[in-house]
Amino acid sequence: MRGNSHRATQRRPRRKAVFLAALVDTVNVTLACRRAGIPRRTAYDWREANEGFARDWDDAVDEGVDLLEAELHKRAFEGVERPVFYKGEQVGTWRFYSDALAMFLLKAHRPERYRGIPARDSAPAKALTKEEQEAVARVAAEKEEKEAESRAYKAMFERVWADARAEDARELAARGQAPRPYPSPPPVPADWGG
Repeated sequence: MRGNSHRATQRRPRRKAVFLAALVDTVNVTLACRRAGIPRRTAYDWREANEGFARDWDDAVDEGVDLLEAELHKRAFEGVERPVFYKGEQVGTWRFYSDALAMFLLKAHRPERYRGIPARDSAPAKALTKEEQEAVARVAAEKEEKEAESRAYKAMFERVWADARAEDARELAARGQAPRPYPSPPPVPADWGG
């Protein structure tokens, strides 16, 4: 009888638990099977044979998707620190916010409003409630804050560039050499960081 040895039977609950925990982490059956050390077919056989395991599987996927959604929300609205390097050295950080992730979340939770342009024969959009107006105001304020942060980052970049030029000029002057002509700093995209 394949797979029903005493040792295999004893390992099964532990492997199921590892599989389910990995399914929460990855929301991917193949990766969860690899972590549990089982073939994909075995996981699907367990699911077909055991309603309780099938429910646990569905719960693990739901929990994993909830965690993924929470991470997307964090990246969209709290941002992610990104390093700033100059001459191979980290000179600072800046916070990156993802408008694309924010729109993705809005489309997922309010598809009737954010999925796209309504058809011509659809009803006109309803007026915003007070809470929705406040949310729009918060988003506008957050956008302004992001733009201000972007301007500050650009200013920091320009200061670092100017400091590097000045330091190089001082070193050359100390050696009795004429300063080198420098190109202008590389252009910073208008939408950098926002």
